[in-house]
Amino acid sequence: MPPRVTALVVTYGHVDEIKDCLEALLKQRVRGGMEVVVVDNGSTDGTVDVVRQCVGPRLRLVEESTNTGYAAATNTGARLASGQQLLLVNPDCIVDSGAVQRLADHLDETPGVGAVSALLRYPDGSRQAFCRRDLTLPLVLWDLTWRGRAFDRAHRQDAGRRHRRYGEMLDATPTEPFEVDCPAAACVLVWQPLVRDQVMAPELPLFFNDGDLYDRLRAKGYSVHVLPEATARHGYSTSLQRLPDARRRAEFVAAMRLWAKRWWPLRRRAALWCLLVADALLSRGFWRRGTLGGLGLPGGATPWLTVVPGPARRLRLLLLGHREAARLWFQAARRRSRRRSVLRRARWAARLNGATLVMEVDRTADLPRRLLIDVRRRQVGTLRIGPRVLVQEGVIVRLWGGELVLRQGAQVRYGAVLTVKGLLEVQPRVTISRASNVHADGHVVLEFGCSLAEGVTLVDSSHQLKTPLPVLDLPIVQRDIHVGAGAFVGAHAVVMPGVRIGRRAVVGANSVVTRDVPEGVLVTGSPATERG
Repeated sequence: MPPRVTALVVTYGHVDEIKDCLEALLKQRVRGGMEVVVVDNGSTDGTVDVVRQCVGPRLRLVEESTNTGYAAATNTGARLASGQQLLLVNPDCIVDSGAVQRLADHLDETPGVGAVSALLRYPDGSRQAFCRRDLTLPLVLWDLTWRGRAFDRAHRQDAGRRHRRYGEMLDATPTEPFEVDCPAAACVLVWQPLVRDQVMAPELPLFFNDGDLYDRLRAKGYSVHVLPEATARHGYSTSLQRLPDARRRAEFVAAMRLWAKRWWPLRRRAALWCLLVADALLSRGFWRRGTLGGLGLPGGATPWLTVVPGPARRLRLLLLGHREAARLWFQAARRRSRRRSVLRRARWAARLNGATLVMEVDRTADLPRRLLIDVRRRQVGTLRIGPRVLVQEGVIVRLWGGELVLRQGAQVRYGAVLTVKGLLEVQPRVTISRASNVHADGHVVLEFGCSLAEGVTLVDSSHQLKTPLPVLDLPIVQRDIHVGAGAFVGAHAVVMPGVRIGRRAVVGANSVVTRDVPEGVLVTGSPATERG
């Protein structure tokens, strides 16, 4: 039976640190088991001999003949991993007792979290600002340029650096899990199915590979957490300190530009280039040589591992980049045109009916031109659509005085009908398949990653049929519906008012669910009952 967790450790010249790191990992006790995979990047200082002393049933060693870079070596280890969860551990990190079990439990128990980091401290026990915010041009100016950092220190009380590094973590020790943009990948647990063999981008061998990993997770709708109750001691950047200053700076600048190419639009990348060139011209010493080298300009230091293209290659990439940028621009323009058409018709319908319609639609949402948004006379409706939401043709949204929230990455397929009088909350990565019918008089919640198959009906209200009066004249009984994270409701199933479907539960096709469904079970039939 494969282990639950695979720990990946990449070494290069860590003869002084690796023994303590591996001993701490091998002492961890994880329900479901844990294995350790060590990838050595051609060390020549005796690191491999130390690792061989620890090789056993729970530890494997992979020896590379040359230094392929941290990212490529991590991917090599991931290809050999058997666990559903990958623990990325730096060789200068000592994981405290019980930390891996706590990280694994947090991933299992918190839907929508793709990666979770331990709370890191320096070897002497002092607090470590190991988390970074997403990079922006102001943060590059105040923290990553020589002139900007000097001005920030002299006149802004180092505000740029503290903001980029979550400096508030140095003022108090957090006690509850919290979301961050980019924790250092020194002790981070990741779901293996989300990354598979491509944990890190090989073109980012040293810097920004962790940020790229977290960006890819967020693009899929997952968040990144830090768990304070799981702790580790980490000697921050001890590996990188071995590099000469100019080459380390060149490596950093080259990687920053490659990362920006993957995640920033063309105009922002051009502004970054101008900012770095200006800083190189105004700075001096290793900072100047390193920045020039990272930009591929004459007079700079050569990056160690990151490939900086020459003039001919750069011209070709620039032309290809413009072509790709043009394609993405036309795609965005079509989305923008469809979105504006939908919102314009919805506002016009609200005006004709004397209704109030509040709409917040992210610019990356993909809406069909023929999306029908129906409003009732003199009612107040709210529509919130998050990033990368996909709504397909034939969908009908009846905002009859309630609030519809479609969060990041949610999908509403062809012909689905959403009738909202109360609150319908569709969390990230939820799929509502074609011809489904969701009726929310009160509060209906579809948790992270759950799926409604074709023709599913969710109705949270019913009539008291105890008199000969017409149905519409009878009082309505409303009871909330809650579908747990990762649950699946089969084709043409019906979920009755007041039902709670647990996480990872499965409702069979053509079933009628009249009572709560526990977590992780299969129910079928009419009424639906649990199957062994």
